[in-house]
Amino acid sequence: MEKIQLVRFYLIKVIERDYIDHYYTGFFSEGDFTNLGEYFYEIQEMFELPLQHADNIRKNFEMLYTSYESDSDNKALPAKKAYKLDSEKYKKVRNWFYFYRGYSSDFLPI
Repeated sequence: MEKIQLVRFYLIKVIERDYIDHYYTGFFSEGDFTNLGEYFYEIQEMFELPLQHADNIRKNFEMLYTSYESDSDNKALPAKKAYKLDSEKYKKVRNWFYFYRGYSSDFLPI
């Protein structure tokens, strides 16, 4: 049986220098976490999914939540999209994570 390669998809809350909360989603490298070192951040959600589905799931998230993007120039990770999520938007994003956590579980060995 072929081994499934997994990647981690995160939702991370970051308090920026201007004290605005931004949420970042996606795949984070060690370098990304290093760049967050001077900021207060908290991993809100994380799920593992098969590598072959990763790009489509990321695109799905970006398509659904484009309207939530922040236009701030003061982002901790300028190369990544930051999202502003009030309580209702946060609930929707959290539900999206729960859905895909269940979806990805269907592809993972027990």
